[in-house]
Amino acid sequence: MKKIISVIVALSITALLFVCLEVQSVAFHKAASERILAQAGKVIANLKITRYSHRTKVDEKIGLYALDCSGLAFFLLQKAAPNALASIPIEKGRIRPRAVMFYSAFSTASEKGNCGVWQRIPRLLDAMPGDFIAWRKLAVPKKGNSGHFKDG
Repeated sequence: MKKIISVIVALSITALLFVCLEVQSVAFHKAASERILAQAGKVIANLKITRYSHRTKVDEKIGLYALDCSGLAFFLLQKAAPNALASIPIEKGRIRPRAVMFYSAFSTASEKGNCGVWQRIPRLLDAMPGDFIAWRKLAVPKKGNSGHFKDG
């Protein structure tokens, strides 16, 4: 039960600053956020085994979700918003983006959402369910945690 609660807390709506846009339209922004929330709901409903792991392993058939924050974001975006995921750079030698790469993509996004697939949200008050937040360490290590990423 504690594992389920920790995943629910990790997936719950939190203080989010960035929003996923699949196209340059407010209506599609809402649709993308709703797909992300729906996918997070599927994970919670299906969850039987979970653990924190830098090596992402998901087996939906048995309800296994072994991942870290950026692994969860990668999984949710892969399922719900692949165009947005494709815009996040992957460092050489890695198979998916780390938190710092999400941060980099978000920090260069336009507030107007008129270019690219991400829109930067300048005020926390304007964050919506399904939006994302990322922060990075000042000195990014080559291995280990590069920051943190939350989705909701």
